[in-house]
Amino acid sequence: MLASPRYGERWASHWLDVIRYGDTHGFEVNTPRENAWPYRDYVIESLNDDKPYDQFVREQIVGDQLGVDAATGFLVAAPALLPGQVGKDEPSMRLARADELHEVIVSVGTGMLGLTVGCSRCHNHKFDPVSQRDYYQLQAVFAGLQYGERPVRDTPENGAFRGAAKPAAKTVFGGTFTEPGATFRQHRGDPMLRREQVPPDVPAVFGSLALEPTASDAQRRVALANWLVDAKRNPLTARVIVNRVWQHHFGSGLVATPSDFGAAGARPTHPELLDWLAATLIEDGWSLKRLHRRILLSNTYRQSSRPHAQGLARDAESHLLWRYPSRRLEMEAIRDSILATSGALDLAMGGPGFMVFEPNANYVRVYEPKEAWGPGEWRRMVYAHRVRMAQDGVFGAFDCPDAGQPAPRRSRSTTAIQALNLFNSSFVKQQAELLAARAKREAGSDLDDQIRHVFALADGRPPSDRELAACRSTAAQFGLAAVCRVVYNSNEFLFIP
Repeated sequence: MLASPRYGERWASHWLDVIRYGDTHGFEVNTPRENAWPYRDYVIESLNDDKPYDQFVREQIVGDQLGVDAATGFLVAAPALLPGQVGKDEPSMRLARADELHEVIVSVGTGMLGLTVGCSRCHNHKFDPVSQRDYYQLQAVFAGLQYGERPVRDTPENGAFRGAAKPAAKTVFGGTFTEPGATFRQHRGDPMLRREQVPPDVPAVFGSLALEPTASDAQRRVALANWLVDAKRNPLTARVIVNRVWQHHFGSGLVATPSDFGAAGARPTHPELLDWLAATLIEDGWSLKRLHRRILLSNTYRQSSRPHAQGLARDAESHLLWRYPSRRLEMEAIRDSILATSGALDLAMGGPGFMVFEPNANYVRVYEPKEAWGPGEWRRMVYAHRVRMAQDGVFGAFDCPDAGQPAPRRSRSTTAIQALNLFNSSFVKQQAELLAARAKREAGSDLDDQIRHVFALADGRPPSDRELAACRSTAAQFGLAAVCRVVYNSNEFLFIP
């Protein structure tokens, strides 16, 4: 499983949620960000290669200095106003610039440190030892960054997926870098109310980068990148990532607020375990695959999800890990599983994403979900064009984040629209027909054998006698495709048991 290229595609979605990756700029016009996709491909390939997490962090801060141009897409992944949307008066331009840099601080602070540093933009943090001066010192680290595209250099690290028949990216929306000017603390966060000049640095509670105010852009970002993965000076980075991995295996992290390890965040349920996992991650050379293996082979992960009265009475939400918590799959896994069972899934990797919305060339984009689907949209959903503030017409109802705010943990709702979409949408009807055709083609002409094959493909088991009888009756009345639609809507297909 860890060696499969599907591993990187599966786990990349979690990281892209955290950093608000999107293929559009957001805000009112929400126009396409055509060359954001090389960053998405970089994340997938890094995970598949088991790139050490400390290297993964460094490259996203200073990849332009390391020959990994696509990696700095992390810094500019958030929504941003286009130049034409910003007034030409000085207050408007200063505010837009401050907003751009604020989004970078949010991505680094919550994504890598698990701290809400962005709360200190206007005042000292109300809960954590992060001052307003600390905020602007961190802003100074990125004072040379500008949102925009730059050419991708021809290096091995910037190459296409191994064996993938796709052209290498020529440009990437990964930011441009110039020599930084002075950075000032802003009274109440107002760019027009500048106070004292501040040097580039990290929050004082962690020490100092010891940089001069005249340090170059590269020196600033290299110093920050090295500090982020220095376990002696910064204890948070390793703990934050092992908590994210734990969360996506168990449904909840050891710290239930995965992007807030501060005083207002949740206390860890098992602090010694969190510390040990962070320490072993570093000892294992920051290998995430070894971390996965350690968790998956543990007795805790391999427990039954079956409840019992004593456990429910003391810990109904299983914070204490007395059973494995069952939960519904995310939208990507549901859609990909439907395509895989129908036989339609296209496993082509990398390159520009496919659209789940109708073509639209208005200046202010209006994204209408598609109603007709073809092979061009049958790739894994991680390759879908991520449109901010717009949802896929079928699977967006399954708690899909809008790429406007960081989404370290998706909500889990159960709504009528989910069931209606999954039973009546043109996409599911189409895939049910394909699954029925596959079963007839591969299992022969006997209806019972066809039904057994549908169950084998979808659920990995044969139907019970009662299920077989019910499906036989349904198929006789409405056709085998109706049985396939029912199977796609079953809890067994949609939930991790």
